[in-house]
Amino acid sequence: MRFHKYSLDDLADSGKEFYQVFREIATARQGIYRCNLIDLAGKLGVKPYNIPKMLYGLQHGGKDDIAYDLDRESFVLEFSKIPHQTHVYELSEAMLTETRRIEKNLISKLNCMYFAARKVSLPSIEFMLKKEDQLE
Repeated sequence: MRFHKYSLDDLADSGKEFYQVFREIATARQGIYRCNLIDLAGKLGVKPYNIPKMLYGLQHGGKDDIAYDLDRESFVLEFSKIPHQTHVYELSEAMLTETRRIEKNLISKLNCMYFAARKVSLPSIEFMLKKEDQLE
């Protein structure tokens, strides 16, 4: 997590429990604070899948001016009851479909990054090749 407008200490001292707990367990490096979300959830007394919702709310709904990023794209499934064996196939099929959709989006994101980098570096590569031809 990165803080822009206020420091982590200012936000924690203002009495907000989330920032107080985050300050206790986070490690800072070059202005970026990192912590394990499961540890944060345990200290706050909430379920781990609520932490991304809380972060989103802080970033987009609050005035704290923070930015956050998760190291790995992930999702959490919570089963409120054990499904009957006749529904296991349907459930696993739905999970597989959604997982493939997430992977497809990640691949599209990587492709976009690759083509953007290629478009930026292509003119310099062509220039280097022309210079090399001129030297020969």
